[in-house]
Amino acid sequence: MKVAILSHASGLHGAEYISFLLAKVFKKDFYVEVFLPKNGALKEKLDTLGVRTRFIPMSWWVAPRIPFFSSSSPDILKNPFLFLTLSFSFLPFSVGVALRFLKDFDIVWSNSIVNPVGAFASLILKKKHVWHIHEVWEDPNLFFPSKKIYDLAYNMSEKIVCVSNFVAKHFENKNPEKIKVVYNSIDEERENILKKIYSKRNKALFGRQKKLKGDNQFLIGVIGKVSQNKNQIFAVKVISELRKSGENVRLLFFGDEDKLYKKRIEKLSHDLGVADYINFMGFKKIEEVYSSVDIVFIPSLVETSSLVAIESMACGVPVIALGYGALPETIGEETLIIKSNSNLSEKYEEREKDLLSRAVQTLRQLIQDKDLYREISIKMRERFEKIFSFHRFSQDIRSVVDSLLPDNR
Repeated sequence: MKVAILSHASGLHGAEYISFLLAKVFKKDFYVEVFLPKNGALKEKLDTLGVRTRFIPMSWWVAPRIPFFSSSSPDILKNPFLFLTLSFSFLPFSVGVALRFLKDFDIVWSNSIVNPVGAFASLILKKKHVWHIHEVWEDPNLFFPSKKIYDLAYNMSEKIVCVSNFVAKHFENKNPEKIKVVYNSIDEERENILKKIYSKRNKALFGRQKKLKGDNQFLIGVIGKVSQNKNQIFAVKVISELRKSGENVRLLFFGDEDKLYKKRIEKLSHDLGVADYINFMGFKKIEEVYSSVDIVFIPSLVETSSLVAIESMACGVPVIALGYGALPETIGEETLIIKSNSNLSEKYEEREKDLLSRAVQTLRQLIQDKDLYREISIKMRERFEKIFSFHRFSQDIRSVVDSLLPDNR
């Protein structure tokens, strides 16, 4: 059997990384090719697997919001409406090219709802189409022209793979037999690295906890691109409140940086008097990141999944997150989810004060209670092994493929 994976982008961020994992799963038993819009880090990663890649034009029916782009991006890409107009006019050509390449494949797997090329080509060729959906229309990264996109995705696909129940609920009025929730994961190489970190942390955990009430600083990591849609400015406010309460903490930002948003963070940190306790570490290897933090804090307001949370759990680093999107179901409602008692109809800005107070309270508890810290660390690792391991991911993806085979029709 032949499987074609269509990736909407060629980098190695969240959704594109899952394209790599899909190729790894399919390669064990099937012939697989990955189609990309251009050269990039994803191709380099696939080359290490020996998976063939080809380039075809990819039309989008979803435009990233303006803040998503850097100041160096072409002006044409900064206007979402113009972006969509050009992309839609380009769509027939994109589908026409895809038809030439996809006619020999049995399954077409579109990895991201933003690119409809595979769905339209599959419909014309009468091929089985799987739509792997990472997004929802509330996602601040994206500008959706219409919620009807989800209906089209559903109708044009034999299977809908959603990365969380938070995403899947947008199809709650549809036939549930068509929907499969498959949580994101990490590859075995990264999993092994993080397992070693967990082993080292576990052995030294009691010694590590001695510093929680001592003179050494407690390091809180915020991991991922520093950008407005990740709400990292909230973390600065949390650090300020923790410092006021006497906690010896430092905030570390890991990842690439949006320069304008970084300046906003720097200004706020100076205004609050905590600039000396905040560091921008840039991009680091995962060994350096997770070996150097005591807690990972995720202040995002919308996450349909979180590879950062999954990686943190894999090495037993406690994760604290706001109770938005898929974060509660990812790290577990019973652990360290920060929720506000304010009216849910209120805007985030109106609830932030309550969230801030609760975040500070939860962090202080974890900093000061070494037994709780150790308990949460162990729970995080166990949760990863049960729900987010690559083995579990492989089984779930394979079950989707098996459901499409002739014997199961």
